[in-house]
Amino acid sequence: MSSLDLLARPWCKPDDFPAMKHNVRIAIYNELAAAGIEIPFNQIVIHNADDA
Repeated sequence: MSSLDLLARPWCKPDDFPAMKHNVRIAIYNELAAAGIEIPFNQIVIHNADDA
């Protein structure tokens, strides 16, 4: 498994934290996408076999 871990610590007022957290995540994602960098997301593939 591989991952890309980023740590960002922007300062804001406590009341602004939820919106700021969302906006920072979206901004990082958009900048990476604009640079052609894709982030894979974990996937689980389930194969069901018939009992027949």
